[in-house]
Amino acid sequence: MSHELTFILNRKCMNCGSLIADQVHAKRKFCPRVVLSNGMISNCKDKYNSKIAKPINEPFKYMAKWQKYYYHRIKMMVEKEGTNVTLEIINRYGINLHRPFEFKKSKESKFTFLYHRFAIENIDSKTYKITEHALF
Repeated sequence: MSHELTFILNRKCMNCGSLIADQVHAKRKFCPRVVLSNGMISNCKDKYNSKIAKPINEPFKYMAKWQKYYYHRIKMMVEKEGTNVTLEIINRYGINLHRPFEFKKSKESKFTFLYHRFAIENIDSKTYKITEHALF
């Protein structure tokens, strides 16, 4: 009795097009995952689903890119200017107060702009206080 694999049904991986043996369960639509010699995992199913998700996730990557940029700019500003700054200093560091993750408005109509790890709180018409938080 021979245990050779056959490919008469011509089933192919939905990602890479490699043939899937007839003896493999009929529900299999992708190549089996493979652990490479360097410990990395090659997985056609994940690659296929990533291609589908990429257009959906692309706008969010753009938003994350800006938040990462603001995080580094705010961190640099605090290191060089301290935690009490003016709007002029905020603008000089390229921080857009219209692009936080979230903002809050107090009863006194003062705004707090929440970025990753930092909050920029409007103290008065010219002064802002920067504090660290753990929300994002």
